Amino acid sequence: MTQAVEKEIQKMLSTGQTPSSIAQHLLGKKNISKNTEEFLAVCRFMYQSGLYQLLIQTAISRLKKKEVVPWAFIIEILSSQKIKFSKEKRDFFIEGIIEQDQISSILTSRSWDKTHPELVDMKREAIEQINREKNHTFIKLMEDLEFIQAQGVLKKEEEILKKLKEIDPENPDINEKWLRFREKWGRNIIHQRKTHSLTKQRMSSPPSEKEKKQVEKIAKSVKTILKKTPEKSYDMALFFSFVGYPYLAIQILKDHMDNVSSEWLYLDLLLQSNLYLDCLSFLDIMEVKYSDDPETIFALIYLRAKAYYGLGKKKKAKDILSDLLKVRPNYRLTHYLLNQWEKGISDLD
Repeated sequence: MTQAVEKEIQKMLSTGQTPSSIAQHLLGKKNISKNTEEFLAVCRFMYQSGLYQLLIQTAISRLKKKEVVPWAFIIEILSSQKIKFSKEKRDFFIEGIIEQDQISSILTSRSWDKTHPELVDMKREAIEQINREKNHTFIKLMEDLEFIQAQGVLKKEEEILKKLKEIDPENPDINEKWLRFREKWGRNIIHQRKTHSLTKQRMSSPPSEKEKKQVEKIAKSVKTILKKTPEKSYDMALFFSFVGYPYLAIQILKDHMDNVSSEWLYLDLLLQSNLYLDCLSFLDIMEVKYSDDPETIFALIYLRAKAYYGLGKKKKAKDILSDLLKVRPNYRLTHYLLNQWEKGISDLD
């Protein structure tokens, strides 16, 4: 199920709407009806919710319009209800599956394997093709990763590693590379903060009221620009952060939290600005959003400890890091920070 459809279903379920009303609402949306992957995701929801009649009606309606039909779910429903079909009608189904290139959608179905051994052969070929494509993509991504790591482009490295994790989530080598990337990302943030701190130290005097007004005026203009080009929000926020106005960067990101990089920068800026309670609140949101990504959760727990430390709850912060190390004993960045805290040194100062 695509993430967008899944989130929308979860949102509607949380408001007390019935599965039937949710399915009908989603099927009525043109963008979902025209998108094969999203349409089949809705069909999967209907099948899992037991909305067999609605699913069959939907299939018949789309068959008449010569649109994509959820063949796999219809086969499973007919088999579960022990409805017998003639060989001619079964052949009609198989022709539809082949014509609409949906062999991949029936890979896990075994209902007609005995009566139609040709399906078994087609599914085996489809699986072999998928594996070949996966292997090819995996090798290409590993080559790209090696090149990008040499260039030091962290954002691109993150994108490639996420794709590799999607292809092979249990691969220990990829998981180790992901862990090292997170540590590298953390060191980079610390380096940025130290650079930012040195820049502020070089200022001969605090910015005057006139200078503050000028920057606020610029920020107002920036917000107007970002209404037309929101994709530039991250770069703009980064700029204001480095010139010594993190609070303005926070305001920009607050209105344009549209990608992972913006979320991580926002968290870092909240810590920089000593807005620890706001940081903890946003961490709550992030932990829910990335609950299915253990490595991201570890990084968020790490930041949560720093927020508590900033609030003066040092024992709680140290306990959080100690617990984190029990699960991730090789998390070197955590070892370093805990050691610094034991010495009474804080990178939040």
